[in-house]
Amino acid sequence: FRAITLDVTTKLPVRIDTYTLDLDKANEDDTFAKFAFHHEFSQEYGVPDLSPNSALEVSNKIMTNESIAIKYKVNMNAHGKGSEDVIKNGCNARCRRMTACHTTNSVYRDARNCFNWYDIDGFTLLSYIFDFLDGVWVNKK
Repeated sequence: FRAITLDVTTKLPVRIDTYTLDLDKANEDDTFAKFAFHHEFSQEYGVPDLSPNSALEVSNKIMTNESIAIKYKVNMNAHGKGSEDVIKNGCNARCRRMTACHTTNSVYRDARNCFNWYDIDGFTLLSYIFDFLDGVWVNKK
């Protein structure tokens, strides 16, 4: 799990701590059912703070640096299922692009553009219709 510490005045995040649990060990013996501190986000990815510029810097690192992309994906999985595959297979340019796009886009249509997916399938068409019916909720400047 992640614990996000906010500045009392601004309510902006100042720290993101990640804790992990070895579920296999915990299932074998309850005494191992303890969460352990794993990392703090800004220290783990070498950024000065949690500002939008620093978050973008991490995304750019993911896009261009395979070891950072692997670290991010393994951390995203909390070193659990799927982590071994990422470590074994690496993270090629397509993998890095998709991971970076996920970290910079919260709107499905924008993520698809980031992935360079311009084809329209049934699901995409439905998502566009729902976006239209729901109204514009994200304004780009």
